[in-house]
This record gives sequence, structure tokens and C-alpha cells, in this order.
Amino acid sequence: MKSRLSLIILVFASILMSCNKQDDEPAYDAVLYADYTNPVGGQPSLLVDPTNSSTFINIEIDPTITEQNGRIMFNYSAVTFKEGNKVYRIDDIVTERNNIGNWLADDENTLSWTFSKSLDIVLVLDVSSSLGENITTIKDNAQLMLSNILDQNPDARISVVKFSRGNASIGFTSSKDELGQFISQNSSFDSPDIGIYELEGRQETALYEAIDKAIELLTDSDARGKGILTFTDGVSNFQFETEFQNPTSVIAQLTTLGIANYTVGYEGNQGSVDKDVLKSLAVNGDFSFPDNLTALNTVFERFSNNVAAVYDLIYDTNNAKFDGTNEFRFLFNTTLISEN
Repeated sequence: MKSRLSLIILVFASILMSCNKQDDEPAYDAVLYADYTNPVGGQPSLLVDPTNSSTFINIEIDPTITEQNGRIMFNYSAVTFKEGNKVYRIDDIVTERNNIGNWLADDENTLSWTFSKSLDIVLVLDVSSSLGENITTIKDNAQLMLSNILDQNPDARISVVKFSRGNASIGFTSSKDELGQFISQNSSFDSPDIGIYELEGRQETALYEAIDKAIELLTDSDARGKGILTFTDGVSNFQFETEFQNPTSVIAQLTTLGIANYTVGYEGNQGSVDKDVLKSLAVNGDFSFPDNLTALNTVFERFSNNVAAVYDLIYDTNNAKFDGTNEFRFLFNTTLISEN
């Protein structure tokens, strides 16, 4: 009887230890710690603690603060969950408040997320002669990729830069029809040396100048989240300006401005792309080298998910004044979406 009682006590103690461990170390993929204050005679603030928070949560901009109907909202715009080439999608968030040393779920003062309402993306699309009869299929796949981005985030704005010997672009828009029409139709370019011609089917590839055009479009943009998707099936073999004989200036701009560039080198013709260059151009992004149209479509889908994974985090709380500081932690469940 004594042995049986001891066993029951041991099992019960194990259950308690398991519960305590779950309370102290809840199941989550990422955590964000923050201190909330709203003093009498002062302004509310939510101060993120980067030291104890997960390192792959990237918050670059201070929040905008609004108050309405007795609620205060802190909006952190253009947040990414990214570390190196790994990009994560938010699945859900649990908000917990420290109550005298115990972390308790808080369902009335919560952190929520949406896809960012301040996101501009540029697709840099090779339309040179080396694509051959695949150009129509590749254009169709590009349209599907952009539709996927806008299906996830209807507030995203997209521009397209088509290039061969020079480039042509469409301004930022959230219209699938406008983007589709621009991609599908042939575009003209007025060259300073030989006049007007169609970009589709030209035998030159001015890749670096096309990426520079994308950077220019994003530099003029007020969006807080910015990204580039670059597709080519060849090497850069032409430029109007000698600055773009190599990728140095483009890489420097991407690095300085913090713009993510995802590069796709289509190896439909084996050995036709310069992998080392495209890897170096994938600043803050990723790269891939599919060798058939099925694989290309998969890469387009994956990279569109990656570049669209930019979030607005909104902390919504009541406007009650109080002394001291309330400690919060926000627990995220995420999914890795950048795996090859």
C-alpha cells in the first residue's frame, strides 16, 4: 500500500512539474517581450525588448500610435520574421501579461497581425531572345506569381520592369488586370543610339540597369516594406552606362537601402546563367536556379510567399492610466516558408 501511495505521489508530482514547465516555457516558435506604460500626465508607450526577444523578429520602425473609443493602438509596420535566407510566416499570436511573476493570457489587450499595408514590390523580368518559345509560358507564370502576392495581401503594390536591351516599367499598382496586361503585351524602348524597338526578343541582356531601375522605383516609394524579384535566363552582356558593366553599384545600393532582392536564374539552357553573380545580387533575399518550367513555377510561388511575408503588428489596449510598467510577452507560432 505504501509503495502504491508513493507511486501516486510521484506521478502527481510529475504532472505538476510538467504543468509548471509548460507555464514557464510555453510552446512557441518566437517570442517578443515589451514593456507598456501609460502614466498620468504622460504619453503611452510600448517599448520592445530586443535583448530577450527572438532575434529573427525584425522591427525596424517605431510604431504609429492612435487612440479611438477608449482604445490605444500601436502599429509596427513592415515587420519581417527572417534570419538569413530563412523566412517565416505568422500562424497565430498569444498575448501574455506578467502578473506578479506569473505569465497569464490576456485576451483583452492583445497583439494581432495583418499583412503589411505598406509594401511595394518590383518584378524585374527578362524578356530577351534567349527565352525563345518559353517567353509566353514564363510571362504567364510571372502573372500567376503576382496574383499569388495580391491574393495574400490585396494592399501590396507591384511594379514590373521588363528588360532586354533597355527596360520598360509600369508604376506601382494593386490591379491584377493592369499588371497582367503590361506583362503579356510587347513593350517598346526608345534607345539613345538606334531609336525605337521592341524589348521582347532582343539579343541583349541589360540586367544590372534593370535592377537599378527597380531600386529607383523603390527609392521614390513611401512604402515601409520593399522587395525585388529578379528573373533572368542569361548573363548581363549589355549596358548603356559603363557604371553597369558589373553588379558592384547595384549590390551597394541594395545593401545601403536594405532592400531584399530575390534572384531566379532559369537554366533552361544549361550553363546559361552566372550563378555567382545572381547569388551576390540576392542581397537580403535568396536565390534559386530551376532548370525546367515546372521547377520555375515552384520557385516563383515560393519566392512570392517570401517577399509577401511582411507584416503589420498591432497592439490594442485600453487607455487606462496607471503607475509603473506592465510587462508583456507575445508568443508566435510560425511556419518556415523559404525551404528549397
